[in-house]
Amino acid sequence: MPDSLSLTERKGWLYWQARVMDIIRTVAAYLGVAVIVIVVMVLTVPSLRGQASILHQAVLIALVPDQYEVDPAAAIDPAAVAPQVSPVDLDEIPARRLARLEPPRKRRLRSLSS
Repeated sequence: MPDSLSLTERKGWLYWQARVMDIIRTVAAYLGVAVIVIVVMVLTVPSLRGQASILHQAVLIALVPDQYEVDPAAAIDPAAVAPQVSPVDLDEIPARRLARLEPPRKRRLRSLSS
């Protein structure tokens, strides 16, 4: 803040600075809570965990540079951390093979009473 401001101008600046900081703190708190809720939901709900894994892999595939090919068998594997890439001409890959996804496995729930 410049030293040439009068006392009332300084008070005005300090007032608006405090209001802006309150808004920033409130928005940060709401965003933090939203991130925590999303992370907990993805880690605890199996269907969301699978969807998040597929979405993560799709983003990684989309961001691969043009000179690399994504191996579809390794890219859609839920156990893979990141897709395997190797240089190849993308025109040689059939579109149907890239678009095909393996359906998620069904899990059986155990009864708590047994």
